[in-house]
Amino acid sequence: MLSLVVIGIPLLLAVLVLTIVFPIIGGVKANNGELWRYPLSIQFLS
Repeated sequence: MLSLVVIGIPLLLAVLVLTIVFPIIGGVKANNGELWRYPLSIQFLS
């Protein structure tokens, strides 16, 4: 139970914030004509 509170809840909050921030950054970059790849994404095809 303690590990859920200490690790799980802050990690969940961080993921929720990043799901809002990353698309905004991607939209701004796309508006400027730049290519922005999501961090920690795996590139299967080069």
